Amino acid sequence: MVRMLRGHDTVQAASGAEAQRILENDFAFDLILCDMMMSDVSGVDLHKWVADKHPRLGKHFVFITGGAFTPRSRDYLRQVDNIRLEKPFDVASFKKIVNDQVRLARIPKTT
Repeated sequence: MVRMLRGHDTVQAASGAEAQRILENDFAFDLILCDMMMSDVSGVDLHKWVADKHPRLGKHFVFITGGAFTPRSRDYLRQVDNIRLEKPFDVASFKKIVNDQVRLARIPKTT
């Protein structure tokens, strides 16, 4: 995915726990691509943690799934409005989703 995202500044985390450590120090991301199935901190748990600490960023998750996930994950995905991207996905669709979501994230919010 990092290769497909040339032209974007990316930060890669090898696990949910590593992503959490990165996000503890920096919430300035336009988009988070989050695999649902990670061995340590699940995509659900990472999203809940981020959404609790920084609700705006919680809305900017795109969940990556391989089709097989737990009933808890399935239920959670029904409750949130975040985009889901099923593996395998084609490069053009992936890039369009990323570009569209980054563009939306950068629109100034009016209060």
